[in-house]
Amino acid sequence: MITTLQFNCPEEQIELQTAIDAGKWKSVATELDEQLRQWVKYGHQFKHPTEALENTRMRLFDLLQENNLELHE
Repeated sequence: MITTLQFNCPEEQIELQTAIDAGKWKSVATELDEQLRQWVKYGHQFKHPTEALENTRMRLFDLLQENNLELHE
């Protein structure tokens, strides 16, 4: 089976790029999930929930940068 996605460019350029980068987005989600799993399973050094959230957010932005992705267009 062959599937074709069509986009009206340049109007739908953002949607096209999102479709092209779908594998990268999945990779980011998978890696972040793995990091969270490790913290739950093996423990962490966070002393406050805010510290944990800030660290998770920094990890997300690092993964986005490594994959040349932007959260905000």
